[in-house]
Amino acid sequence: MSISGKWYRGRTASSSEVYESKDMQAPPIGRARDGRYHHNGQSFLYIADNRETAIGEVLDDYYKPGLVWIQDYEIGGINKILDLRSDWNRIGMTESAILVALLSRRLLDQKVQDRKSNWKPEYFVTRFIADCARLAGYNGIMYSSTRYTGDNAILFDVTTTLIKPVGDPIILVHKPSFNYKVDFTDSSFPF
Repeated sequence: MSISGKWYRGRTASSSEVYESKDMQAPPIGRARDGRYHHNGQSFLYIADNRETAIGEVLDDYYKPGLVWIQDYEIGGINKILDLRSDWNRIGMTESAILVALLSRRLLDQKVQDRKSNWKPEYFVTRFIADCARLAGYNGIMYSSTRYTGDNAILFDVTTTLIKPVGDPIILVHKPSFNYKVDFTDSSFPF
């Protein structure tokens, strides 16, 4: 599959620093903390298909108010993206048995218990898949957000000219409109 069009990257506004587009790029090699589809120090770009998903991905608690920097990106058609979205409506007879097993066991969308911890066993399988995808020549991975509705992508080659920031980043005030959470990882959930 390929991705193109408008995408978004978020970062929490945790200081008085004013971000520019260069601050919203992928972190330099050696600087990034570990993530769902990358190891410590790897420089990859995580983006979301809408602003709300970008906000949900960076806030520690989406159900509380917060400030978030958002950078719009125009993606110019990046091919060879591994599609790992957990959308049961699109799974067909051509899907790999391994992908179906990973999705049915919810191994790709496990929530991290403590985002501030350096120990994140929930990422073991997803990091292994990302390593395999890079070795197989994929340019990135598309996956369902575990923190909000919508889809995310991680792009492996952050030097490509197909990723273009649009304008300067803006700061958004996030005011949740409701005060409840639904935890679909509860073991009493039917699948």
